[in-house]
Amino acid sequence: MLISQTNPRWYALHVRPLCERSVAFHLREHGQESFLPLYKKNSSGNHNPSRDALLFPGYVFCRIDWERGPKLYLIPGIICAVGMGKKPLPIEDDEIEAIKRVTESRIDSEPCPFGRRGTPVRIIKGPLAGIEGIVEKPLAHEIVISVSLLRRSVAVKIDPGCLAIMSDRAGGGNEMPDTLPEIAEAALMEYALVQRQPRTSTLPAD
Repeated sequence: MLISQTNPRWYALHVRPLCERSVAFHLREHGQESFLPLYKKNSSGNHNPSRDALLFPGYVFCRIDWERGPKLYLIPGIICAVGMGKKPLPIEDDEIEAIKRVTESRIDSEPCPFGRRGTPVRIIKGPLAGIEGIVEKPLAHEIVISVSLLRRSVAVKIDPGCLAIMSDRAGGGNEMPDTLPEIAEAALMEYALVQRQPRTSTLPAD
């Protein structure tokens, strides 16, 4: 039976190593909605070509009203909720929804480094239509989506023809091409402009 809650949000729970599945199970036993993203990881052996692996090792997502919901410290394996200091911070709903749709679609995906730079795009057709992310290279066959609070990202295999540039986030004031097959030409133009600008010292990104 689900506990009545007035303002449930998604939170990331940091858990002890190898406790992700048991924590997700106990959350459901306590009437809480949990989410443990998995992906198919290729193995080197011929007898076991792939297996389910964790997209975010060490974390379980839980949808709960943090102020009025049950005390999750009673569940074994939970270390803390991700946030700022002692204050848990919720995950953006659209970020969780994107990860859920990727895992439910069973489209090839895998963890990748956070903070990659690239062109903002939106998937415009197929089972993942509406999801936003970035592409690192023109005509790349993958889109990178992120969970900002965790500083973790996921690379998802995608046909470039299913992507469109998000011109409202590309910046620069110039009109951008609408579809990904035109990214290569736009990227070359942008590179040429950058090469003409004088170099300045910048601090490394976090």
